[in-house]
Amino acid sequence: MKRIILLLGIFTGCFAFCSVALSQQRQINGTVVSREGKPIQAATLQIVGTTIGTTTDENGHFILEASPGQKLKVSSIGYEASIISADARLSYKIVLTSSGKSLGEVVVTALGVKREKKALGYSVQELQGTDVNIAKAPDLINSLSGKVAGLQVTSGGSAVGTSSRITIRGSSSFGDNSPLFVINGVPVLNSSSDLDGGGGVDWGDLTSDIDANNIASISVLKGPTAAALYGSRAANGAILVTTKDGSNLNRRLGVDYSFSYVLNKPVNILRWQNQYGGGQDGEEFIWKRDHPEMSYQDYAKKYSYNYVDGNGGGVNDANPVSWGPRLDDGLKLDQWSTGPNSPWISRPDNYKDFFRTGSTMEHSIAVSSNGEKASGRLGFTRSDISGILWNTDQSQNSLETGITLTPSKKLTANANLTYLKKESTIPLIGYSGAGIYYGWVQRDFDTKYSWDQFSKQGNKGFMFPFLDNPYYSLINTNTLSRNRLFGDAKINYQIFDWLSATVRVGTDFYNQYNESITRAGDVANVSTGKGGQYSLTSIQSQETNADFILNFNKKINERFSIDGLAGANYRDNIYKSMWMYAPDLTVPDFFAISNVKGTPSVNNYLSHRRTNGIYGSVNFSYNNYLYLGLTGRNDWSSTLPPNSWSYFYPSVSLSFIFTDALGIKSDVLSYGKIRGSWSEVGQDTGPYQLNKTYSIGNFGGVSVFSPTGTLPPLNLMPQKTKSFEFGTNLRFFNNRIGLDVTYYDQKTTNQILSVPISIATGYGSELINAGEIENKGVEVMLTGDILKNPNGVSWDISINWAKNKNIVNKLYHGITNYIMGTGPGGIAVAGIPGQQWGVLYGVGYVRDAGGNIVIDDNGVPLTSNTPKILGNTSPKWIAGIQNNFSYKNFNLSFLLDSRWGSQFFSTTLWHGYSTGTAPVTVANNVRETGIIVKGVTADGKPNTKRISAQDYFEGPWMWNNEEYPIIDGTFIKLREVSLGYSFNVSKVKWLYSLRLSFIGRDLDILYRSKKAKENGIDPETGFGGGSAGVGWEDYQLPTTASYGLKLNIGF
Repeated sequence: MKRIILLLGIFTGCFAFCSVALSQQRQINGTVVSREGKPIQAATLQIVGTTIGTTTDENGHFILEASPGQKLKVSSIGYEASIISADARLSYKIVLTSSGKSLGEVVVTALGVKREKKALGYSVQELQGTDVNIAKAPDLINSLSGKVAGLQVTSGGSAVGTSSRITIRGSSSFGDNSPLFVINGVPVLNSSSDLDGGGGVDWGDLTSDIDANNIASISVLKGPTAAALYGSRAANGAILVTTKDGSNLNRRLGVDYSFSYVLNKPVNILRWQNQYGGGQDGEEFIWKRDHPEMSYQDYAKKYSYNYVDGNGGGVNDANPVSWGPRLDDGLKLDQWSTGPNSPWISRPDNYKDFFRTGSTMEHSIAVSSNGEKASGRLGFTRSDISGILWNTDQSQNSLETGITLTPSKKLTANANLTYLKKESTIPLIGYSGAGIYYGWVQRDFDTKYSWDQFSKQGNKGFMFPFLDNPYYSLINTNTLSRNRLFGDAKINYQIFDWLSATVRVGTDFYNQYNESITRAGDVANVSTGKGGQYSLTSIQSQETNADFILNFNKKINERFSIDGLAGANYRDNIYKSMWMYAPDLTVPDFFAISNVKGTPSVNNYLSHRRTNGIYGSVNFSYNNYLYLGLTGRNDWSSTLPPNSWSYFYPSVSLSFIFTDALGIKSDVLSYGKIRGSWSEVGQDTGPYQLNKTYSIGNFGGVSVFSPTGTLPPLNLMPQKTKSFEFGTNLRFFNNRIGLDVTYYDQKTTNQILSVPISIATGYGSELINAGEIENKGVEVMLTGDILKNPNGVSWDISINWAKNKNIVNKLYHGITNYIMGTGPGGIAVAGIPGQQWGVLYGVGYVRDAGGNIVIDDNGVPLTSNTPKILGNTSPKWIAGIQNNFSYKNFNLSFLLDSRWGSQFFSTTLWHGYSTGTAPVTVANNVRETGIIVKGVTADGKPNTKRISAQDYFEGPWMWNNEEYPIIDGTFIKLREVSLGYSFNVSKVKWLYSLRLSFIGRDLDILYRSKKAKENGIDPETGFGGGSAGVGWEDYQLPTTASYGLKLNIGF
């Protein structure tokens, strides 16, 4: 803590120096616009003959210190530069003319190096900070969804603090497929919960710690070529985040404050039938078949349902399923919440009533300054999230500072530091979550009465003595507390005008405490006389990266130039964890390990890994239209065998601006470029995989050492990813229309996998190199300025579309499939040679040669014992459409996000058959008329046997069938909406800007499959950030529509 205080003190002192170092001239302001009247963001204004200057903000606005008579040079990418003279005026409107020449956008590439986009032979897409900070999600990953071609995000759902899965260009391995996250050129930690199809506790991902208010820009490096210089972890691409440091501030001193308040309303709620209540044999078909002599009232009370104690003392009152009598039909039965002979009525909102409208409130303030020799920013953000489940919430405080010092023309120093504290109360999700109650408990369950009972007497007096009150389960909490510090310091010295040296050191450190409690009043604890349970996990992790880089940029002659770098990287990663568990507590509900009754369970883990690397790149330029780039990196990893410690991976890229080379000057084709690249990237494995290791346990107070169950590898080699891509960038009609198309083919070989082996060896599995996965596809980006009207409506649009074919080409000899994750019932997400990555693999119907379902003598389907492919979790394509409209001071934007052609397994529907909750169990009045299951009998004739709905849907066949719960994962969502108004504050001297916006997120699912819609399921579903959680829906919590207001004030 002392070090943290010292660092903050240094930064604060340097920040004060920034303010003193500023020049003192007369302040002028104004806007820079195009000839069409559209504001030009990031235009540069510089006083001729000095280094004093500024840039325009997103509204084209600027403030600058200048004296009358000084000349100002105004320039922007894609526009002709203009020089104006400062006079007595204090306000200016500067109009720039489009140049129609080759675009010279500058983007951030690997190692934080800024390069002209036209020189790149690979695909890079850049976003501005505002792109992820207006109608933003609670975490950065979800804010990227739909905005980058080839980038797929799967939200972890609406529970507080859940992880989200992110991939670029598909999945290249059977394990972690996440891209590398880099902040200001330094890699940061990005672990996430790796849950399977059953769900559990999702402790979140580390990327959610990044404060979007502090982001200046994001560059997405999509392929290994783009990210090769970062080493083995960048084989899945890289996401580069550049934070704010005050250097782009267009005024001497600025204070920016923002406030947002957003309501998170549960809208996509699981849909269950509301026509029949709890019990058994209550449908009219069974009544008329078995006891037609009785009235429905008498039959229902005697044979179907009547509540006494919820434990079998009544009629079917201990079987909480929904095969009871029809609701809202005038019946009067004894019930838990309403007493004897009370109306048997439906409660269609009982699941909805279990949730509340959540909220997200955020305050953010930043003080920035910018001068000739120093700039800096100090920011603080406080966010509070109230979950849609009672007793779940999250808060985060983030303190960020960034500073740039230029004491001389040759020396530049940068430093960035972020400290944050996050605290969360996290619900269980999936099969252990809240939805399981309503999936199994009878549909007439009274939620409001359940809350009243909980409020009065806790877990006592619940409907079923063997179940916990669902509200009581929410006070069996899982809490997280994390302190994290990450940052970097960099010094750059210009040795010669063509050569500079950079030293950069960055670190990312966090400690985290995960606590889980189960109270003494829990049903299981009451029955066993236990005082509760308590577990505590302590985690410490730190990664340090240090780089030394020589940068060179030399113009050989008028036509040839060369630039590049040579550097070395040192990476050190330490991970420590300790888990302690008290299976019983001496003093009930006093949650401390020291309160354990008996002996606590304890486990600890330590890993330490180190990687050293050297790297270099050389870029050749000819006549500013032909560019050749070469890179190479060699790593030495401690996690590989000595003969494989060292591994080298190269890349080559080529870019050709043919419109410049051929002298094409056209009003139609403004710019044309073709590009291509090839690369190879290596990956190592986790620590301590090479030798026999032992775990330590305790038996009867004696320490027990157990060997690992995995046979150490003999000749393990690094995993290799080879990638090839080519594409084109075209601009039309004076750059108003842009088209970017990329084709890629990427193969990952020597997959490092743990595969099962004969137990006769003394081990259960072996770590080997096995398998090849290939991704190939097409990415398309289309942009357009559709309308340009300075006095009316302007409209620009951006469309991204990507199609990826993700194939498992082969596995190790003798292995027919590789299981990545399993769900309830044994269905798995698997890799099978010749099939797409992540197929759903399980048992299904028995079908004849014509594909017809075979029906047995009881009138229900036959099921197979042989697993087969039931679906595919990889989508055929993904797309996003961003529209921006402006009219005077108004701005409207909205984002459509789409995924097409994947499937997922729904546990909700799987169990919904048996429990009688699924809408299909009452469709077409089947509980009154019975059902003839469509199919053929063993002799090939159509089935004609009519059976009750209960005999069909609750039949034992459904537990051995995982085919009918497969649902199409296609969707189109209205992902983001913002409507803002920028107030004219030019007459208020102390106010720089004022903007008020309505913001909305995930407001509607515009399209989903019929099966998903009728069951109320959001097709964007999964668990955790890893591969094991792909393709599952398991009693999904309602997804939310978020809407609110955001206020931005600049001083």
